[in-house]
Amino acid sequence: LAEGAFEVSGRRAHGVNQWVLVKSLAGSPLRIMPNLPGAVLAHGARAFNLKPDGNGAYLIDLKRGEAVLLYGRGVAGTRNEPPQTCVAPVPSERQYENYYGSIKDGMGAQALLPLVGTGNNPQK
Repeated sequence: LAEGAFEVSGRRAHGVNQWVLVKSLAGSPLRIMPNLPGAVLAHGARAFNLKPDGNGAYLIDLKRGEAVLLYGRGVAGTRNEPPQTCVAPVPSERQYENYYGSIKDGMGAQALLPLVGTGNNPQK
């Protein structure tokens, strides 16, 4: 959940945001900076008015339970129809993996010795 009780989903490909889907759980006004390519378009159960708020941000009056799909004209098809929304897992990059509590390659017990206190060490 995002601040203001909003559920937010999105897709990013090749370093560019493709779309952002926002659902309001509380009915608070939405201020969002979607960083989408081209003119920002909105799609939902009703027509949404995107009010520019400066620096690429927009104000959208979302009522409780409503959802709006934001996408850039550069992502939409030839007639500016909304893109297909599919949230899928992103493959991890091995160099950034670090499972909590595990030792990464190249980090043996020698690297952890400074972290071990001398007071209550059961191995002494």
